[in-house]
Amino acid sequence: MVTRMEIVMTMPELIDAIFVHLSRAENAVTALVCKQWLEISRDHIWYEVERPTELFNQLSPLQPEDENAYEFVRIPRQADWTAFEPLARRVHRLPSPVPPYHVSSRMAGALLRSATRPRIIFPNLEYLAWNVGGPQMLGWESLHLLFLHPGVRRVGLQALVPGNVDTAFGSLTDVAAEIAEMSPNMIQLDVTTTTREVAGLDEPLLPLLSIASLTQVNLCQSLFTPFVLETVSLLPNLRSLLAIDPDVYQEHINYDPVSAADFSRPLVLAPGAYGALKKLHLAMPTANMSSLLNDTCFPATQLQELRVRVLDAPTSDATSTLISTIATRCVQLQALIMNLYPPDFIERSTVEQILSPLTASMLAPLRSLKELDAIFIHHLMPVSLSNEEFFHLLAGLPSLTRLFLVPRPDYWPNPPDQPPASCFDWQTLILMAQKYPHITRLGLYVDLTGPAPTTIPARFPALGVLELGTSPCPLLRSARAKLATALCGILSGRTILASGFLKNSTWNVNPPVYADPSFEADLARWAEVRTLVHFGLALISGASRDDICKDD
Repeated sequence: MVTRMEIVMTMPELIDAIFVHLSRAENAVTALVCKQWLEISRDHIWYEVERPTELFNQLSPLQPEDENAYEFVRIPRQADWTAFEPLARRVHRLPSPVPPYHVSSRMAGALLRSATRPRIIFPNLEYLAWNVGGPQMLGWESLHLLFLHPGVRRVGLQALVPGNVDTAFGSLTDVAAEIAEMSPNMIQLDVTTTTREVAGLDEPLLPLLSIASLTQVNLCQSLFTPFVLETVSLLPNLRSLLAIDPDVYQEHINYDPVSAADFSRPLVLAPGAYGALKKLHLAMPTANMSSLLNDTCFPATQLQELRVRVLDAPTSDATSTLISTIATRCVQLQALIMNLYPPDFIERSTVEQILSPLTASMLAPLRSLKELDAIFIHHLMPVSLSNEEFFHLLAGLPSLTRLFLVPRPDYWPNPPDQPPASCFDWQTLILMAQKYPHITRLGLYVDLTGPAPTTIPARFPALGVLELGTSPCPLLRSARAKLATALCGILSGRTILASGFLKNSTWNVNPPVYADPSFEADLARWAEVRTLVHFGLALISGASRDDICKDD
């Protein structure tokens, strides 16, 4: 007799809904259970192919060309393509692979020379990305001819280099025009470079940046040139113009341009520019940002997320003007990310002359943004706020759930063994837990070297990440043990304690190039505290954690 469980576990829709959450390796295991599960598992195994060599080895045998590439043993025949067709229909995503697993120039040549190759190899392909730079990527100018078709909605051009703008095999302008013609319904475009020298790389992209159906454009930061910003402003459906996600392309995200010379003139926008825009990344001098946001042709009032990367050393007046402009013009803003670190092409002597911390009066205009859910501000110097001023600021932001307020200041004139004074301490954390239980992410520079409280009246019930950046850590091991114990008393069972320069400090924060002291000793001590805290929280909550011995 067939049980209800057996009936349920043979329902294709239910099985598919479960398998979509499994990894590729796990789907390979479920494929061994029965024929029905085999077919469903194959759909998920080949949905996204990160190693095209594994895929095309099913078409025709491959052999190593050299240590960086493979080639076909023979050109695929009609029988090969017929057998390959069921597998090809399962492929939806071809993200950019790395050598030796990419489609090499010889592989591309063999596919192009195959007389029996179907007009569309992957009929259900939605996303195609490939590496177009470097000596190992010969043939980059022909991959789109093999795989693109009108159904592809997302395209990624990665690792652009100036040398590929115009080659003996084709120009970037021609390739961009062909891509735009072959995938006219594209809704997302991703472009990265491996260099900060982007002169001549933006204009060849014009055919791609002019596709009217685009709703999202993601670029590496150095490509946010005036030409690009003015070109995409004409796209009627563009909702998101952002820097490449650091979780996806971490190696590209810190590429500032080599100078701010391109912004010697203001942007020229037509009426109706950025008509659908909701999320925007800006990388330009502070004054240019304020001017753009005040431009009557720019729809600042409809922005929901604004990411700011300054390309100068902003004075206190310039920073105040920018924050005030944001608060006045971006009235629907829900997320504000500001990176106020000067770029490395600004002389340090210049920075030191105008360096000033963020004060309560500079941040006060943000209180008018009642829909603001997230504030991430990164600056060289610690903020200059008392506890009273800090909580007065938060009182005007009822929707705030994520706050990173300079957890990693990197410059101060004191000697390395004398970190800057911080007005934030244990009392700050205790009041935050009491007054703002809905906070999910918090980043502050907090001095926790003083005596830990013996009684903690409330803990953070929803806090996912506490980012302490380069906050000082007690020198004595016994003091660090007490610190860890107190943190276990105020954090939730799933909180991640983070410190240092990267990872959970999130978006696009520069390396500490301006820092006088070395933070390595403090960070080593924080690593010890972090392990103790995560272990203690696991014991308290009774839930296992896989981050106890990992560097956050």
